[in-house]
Amino acid sequence: MKNTINLINLQINKNSKKINNLKLSLNNTFAIGDWCELHDNYFTEKRKFKSLNFYKWNNHKEKTEDTKKILKTYEFFLSFLSLRLNKIHKKNYNKKSWEIILSRWLFTYITNLYARWEIVKKIKKKYNINLLITHNINEKDFIPDTSQHSHWMMQSPEDDFWSIMIFNKILKFSPEKKIKNKYFKTNEINNKLFGEQKKIFYSNVINFSKNKKIFFYNLSLDKKYKILMMYQNSFLNIISKKKEIKLNKKINFKKRDLLLGAKNSSRKSFSDFIFSDLKFSIPKIFVENFSVLENVHKNINWPKNPDYILTSYGQYYDELFKLYCAMNIKKSKLFILQHGYNNIFADGDFYAGNLDKKISDKFLTWGRNFKNNSHPFIYPFHKFKLSKNKSNSKKIILILYAFNEKPTHPLNGFVNANERNYTTVKLVEELIQNSQTVIKENFSLKLLSNSMTKNVENSLTYRFPDLKFINKKKPFSQIMYDYGISIHLFLGTPFFESMYYDKPCILIFEKKMHINFDKKFLSILKKLKDNNICFNSAHEASKFLNINSNNIYKWWDNKKLKKIKKEFCNIYCKNFNSDKDVFKKLFN
Repeated sequence: MKNTINLINLQINKNSKKINNLKLSLNNTFAIGDWCELHDNYFTEKRKFKSLNFYKWNNHKEKTEDTKKILKTYEFFLSFLSLRLNKIHKKNYNKKSWEIILSRWLFTYITNLYARWEIVKKIKKKYNINLLITHNINEKDFIPDTSQHSHWMMQSPEDDFWSIMIFNKILKFSPEKKIKNKYFKTNEINNKLFGEQKKIFYSNVINFSKNKKIFFYNLSLDKKYKILMMYQNSFLNIISKKKEIKLNKKINFKKRDLLLGAKNSSRKSFSDFIFSDLKFSIPKIFVENFSVLENVHKNINWPKNPDYILTSYGQYYDELFKLYCAMNIKKSKLFILQHGYNNIFADGDFYAGNLDKKISDKFLTWGRNFKNNSHPFIYPFHKFKLSKNKSNSKKIILILYAFNEKPTHPLNGFVNANERNYTTVKLVEELIQNSQTVIKENFSLKLLSNSMTKNVENSLTYRFPDLKFINKKKPFSQIMYDYGISIHLFLGTPFFESMYYDKPCILIFEKKMHINFDKKFLSILKKLKDNNICFNSAHEASKFLNINSNNIYKWWDNKKLKKIKKEFCNIYCKNFNSDKDVFKKLFN
């Protein structure tokens, strides 16, 4: 028999007085997730209500099944939207062209919905809901302007209202029995939020090709590499400052109804829910403003019918560039250069580079990695030649992430993000507590610039008042030479940078904080563990530092370790000096 509960779906801290007035029983009142009652400090927080948590980070078999469901749903709606958008815009673009235009928005949208759909599914299976405490939010307030605007509404820690609204819609969709609602008024919905994400831009270019027509845009490649690539392949590509494109602010609901066609009356499946929500979720750039985008595309001075188009992240949110690629897909080869750590995960890097590999003709990876559509390239960042200088500094830098606490991934194979942040704090605490005093005094901490919440920094500052946090905006690559060794609490791009630049580093690897890896990377990870680059606990890492911190290069430069580092870099972050013809071979 299912228990009956009251369910809270709003920010508890902001509505505590109103909730207290309801005099709810603490025994049968739950927050829909711990993101409803977040605090800035793990060491002082006091939660009033229990929260529901259905995440199972080690359920990899079900995670694989989830990826299949998401992919099947993605393919269905990609086909559906390709046909319907062709109809309302009177076009005849093929599915591949529409995939380049829609994929980033559509995949992120479906994944975010699926995460919340599964949470509600679990709740309804286990409980009867007596009362839902929430805000009454109008879905019309959340029609996004662009792909990036949609992404930020769904996932930004700055605003909860889209998430509250979509949970409400799912809870009301196909209810087993009617749920009573207690709505709290809110005046906090800020339509001016995410102003920059609502805008789109264009840049004119100077492009000249002597032989093959090559065009690059938003390419994350060292400037000297770009110059060398242009020189070796006899072309010039200079991009001017960006200018904003003026967009229509009106919403055309008749056009949106026409896009969806006949209404789907079924209210059972996940796809049925998407049909009910699409009218309010597809960005205006694909509906009301698509003609504006096309007109800019007609007049832009980008090269016509290029042989090759290169980018690193233009395919994400640059709506004009995506349209340009889609219009040239039959005549041009699209090469996407790896951006961020990738090609190491199970399930075909489904939540990492899978889309980039899917829409590109070549996915240029950082090393000799042939996984899926990957083609060997080089690590593209920062310096033309590696520094041979060894730092004699005794200072130690800890590299941390603070993760978005919204439910952005499905339940299986992941841990809830608030738990990831708490785990990070506890790992740092364990490392410091077990390190010798002389080592503790040399610790500095750096949160990555894409860290999204303040609770990690606030908690550690509270726990260790003397700890110094380094400027978040300054890239790790610019400060790594100031430190004798870097300690990474998460396997991200900075760890690959450290290995690439041959700077002493160690990784404290907490398995549940990561997406599960593919077999090849797991075998490499084992070698890193066997040679004290990777540790399973902060306590093991502190013991290593206590013994080796005074002579770190004795360990770092030993022959066995050099062999492992070379193997790692060759596959995952290859040095240009080992393949100086890479730009010549790229377009052959």
